[in-house]
Amino acid sequence: MEKMVRVVGIGVIVLVFISVLPAEGVSLKEKVEDPVKQIWIGLDTVLIGRLTRDEDGNLDRILGMSSGLGIAYRRYFKKPEEFRALHPYWELGTVILLWPYGVLGVTYPVPLGGEKKKIGSLFCIDLYVGLLIPFPFAGLGLAAAF
Repeated sequence: MEKMVRVVGIGVIVLVFISVLPAEGVSLKEKVEDPVKQIWIGLDTVLIGRLTRDEDGNLDRILGMSSGLGIAYRRYFKKPEEFRALHPYWELGTVILLWPYGVLGVTYPVPLGGEKKKIGSLFCIDLYVGLLIPFPFAGLGLAAAF
């Protein structure tokens, strides 16, 4: 019974987040008035969070839960003109809310479906190095934004 309640609860949360995402059908050539926000789910340093894109549709920042059950904040350095390019970033976060870490990495986003110049769902590949004080680490992550 408890498993059923958890599954239904997670399903409701996912449906609520999906229903408020204005990500589809916004052209990258046209400026959007408000930044586009999408859900980020990954096997990465950011497990689940909110991806924010700027008015040009470029990756801007992610705020969410780290894979160590803490808080994670990722900020992208520059806005490349070519969307299918490496997007460098820095990230700060915690593991179990207390143990800090820092990361430098790159994201390579691949748009899923839709037109080439539209904001929509993404599949992302991340390569990163970091320091979970005092231990260095490196990894490869996979994520989706929708």
